[in-house]
Amino acid sequence: MSQARGRVVVVFYENREHARDNEDFKYTLAQFIRDNQLQKEINVYAVANLLGVDGLSREIARGIVRAVARSYGIDLLMDWEGQLQRPPFLFPNDGSTIALFDREGRLRYRFTGRIDTSKQSEIFRLLRRLLRTQSTPSASSAR
Repeated sequence: MSQARGRVVVVFYENREHARDNEDFKYTLAQFIRDNQLQKEINVYAVANLLGVDGLSREIARGIVRAVARSYGIDLLMDWEGQLQRPPFLFPNDGSTIALFDREGRLRYRFTGRIDTSKQSEIFRLLRRLLRTQSTPSASSAR
């Protein structure tokens, strides 16, 4: 996340049972980013909640998760230790969670569950607002 500072960040945090809950929205979001040439403004990460997956199962899970992320055209991260379930994120262990972070890395939106059309509209409105907001210059760049 620190490498994405200055960009709006969208995170999908999902366990295996809910990885397909918001499949349509992931494709819609990817299309929105491509159509509006926002690849340099928005980073999208799929984070697989793999807490409790051990041994050989890890290699199988890694292969499956990579293939799914590639199909959406988004970056993939794997959370083997449940890091995003701890502060400051506190994402739930179960389900499909989407979170939006502003250019400064502050959480601006989080929702767990299936994203219906009204939620999609809400998310896109917020994305547009976050994209219009420029990041605050750091003390070193302000000199």
